[in-house]
Amino acid sequence: MPPLRRSPRKKATTASAEEEDLTDEPLRLGRLSAALDQLDTPPTAHAVSTDTTSQSRSLFSQKLSQATFSEPSHTDSPSLRSAATGSSRARSQSPIKQANDLVKLDIPVYWRDISLVELNRRLHDRKSAGLLKSIKGVLRKGYLPLELRDILDPELGLDYNDGDDILYTETPSAPISEAQVRRARFLARAMPELLSGPQQGEGSLSSLVHLQSLLSELEALETIVATTKDYSTVPRAEPSWNENVHSRMLKLAVSQTPNVGVENVTRANIAKDFLPPTSARHVSLPAGSKLIDYAMVLKPSPTLGDEDHKSRKKLSLERVVYFVDMLEYPSFNQSSYSPLCHMPSGMFIETKVNTQKSTEAKAQLGMWLASWYGRVSEFPGASVLPVLPILLVEAGSWELHFAFDAGSHYDVCGRVSIGSTESLDEAYRLLAVLRILAKWMETDFLMWVEGCLQRAGV
Repeated sequence: MPPLRRSPRKKATTASAEEEDLTDEPLRLGRLSAALDQLDTPPTAHAVSTDTTSQSRSLFSQKLSQATFSEPSHTDSPSLRSAATGSSRARSQSPIKQANDLVKLDIPVYWRDISLVELNRRLHDRKSAGLLKSIKGVLRKGYLPLELRDILDPELGLDYNDGDDILYTETPSAPISEAQVRRARFLARAMPELLSGPQQGEGSLSSLVHLQSLLSELEALETIVATTKDYSTVPRAEPSWNENVHSRMLKLAVSQTPNVGVENVTRANIAKDFLPPTSARHVSLPAGSKLIDYAMVLKPSPTLGDEDHKSRKKLSLERVVYFVDMLEYPSFNQSSYSPLCHMPSGMFIETKVNTQKSTEAKAQLGMWLASWYGRVSEFPGASVLPVLPILLVEAGSWELHFAFDAGSHYDVCGRVSIGSTESLDEAYRLLAVLRILAKWMETDFLMWVEGCLQRAGV
């Protein structure tokens, strides 16, 4: 069991430091402004001029010469050097630019490419090997819906007699809404032959809704694959990829787990209290840079949950709010971004469209991960911190890593290729893995969150 620790708090910025930050505006601009201000001042009553225009021009030239734009001084002036290096440059740089920079943190983050055997051993030591086993299984078989085999076999070039049976499995029915049932009844009235089989009534309506859901899912995946191919031909910026490919894939992933959601957190900053501390003077860690793109979260139920419910399927919002109110900083996570205050996040996702920026993506994920671990380590009675899945997406390709709290440092181990959106077959494989991760959120991760609340007496 790794040793417990509390995340060091950032020291409050002194007033003198804040004043020093304001000195980065060039002083010569102030001189020019002062000169122009004096030009606007009306002359005294006894001042007489026979040529007002000539006098104004002369005065302007005199004042402007006093505010000359001299070359920057190369002397070691403490105030000017501090303004240049301590303020302007610090604000123009990202907190951590490369994955290797993460070692400069007081609790460093290491990205490690290890074998599946070693990864399985490490997960087994943390009692999390079942997650990787499920993922490896669905990558090989059972990721295609059996109900759509007559459609998918010709589209994917599969053959009934070629051992492709293992790729299919019956898909469990997702929760059905009243709106879906109403639409199914409408179709049944319009096309009675849809319910002409041996099963009729509400059972057949449920089957019809399930089939409609699978067809809608197929259509959505085909659109995502077509968009990926289009964007690979004519390059698009990251926001376009996120809107039309990545977010749509993630929404499909959580469509069968109503208590799990995906939040776009590109506008979420790390609170200053939880910025990973560093003793390296040349590393700047401002709270204001974009770090990750998405977080998979638990969505607490707005009503009080049944405390006697053995499976504990729901997390009560009232309990989470009460727990957060007990903390010194009013958020379950490390950010004050509203959705993250009361929605525990358990999986972090960063996207890039340029493979050359993968090291930057790892740096961003590492910063977010270190700050999250630092935040939850301050929970009352904090014990062993959980293993977290981490997703790194590069255009259409998706990779899975696992983050470990190793006590003196954090390890992010992988990598496991979990599919892509470049073909329909790969998209189905990816969707199956993402749904396993969503299921992990509402089981294993939920149990860890429940433990945090219970140890605090909530």
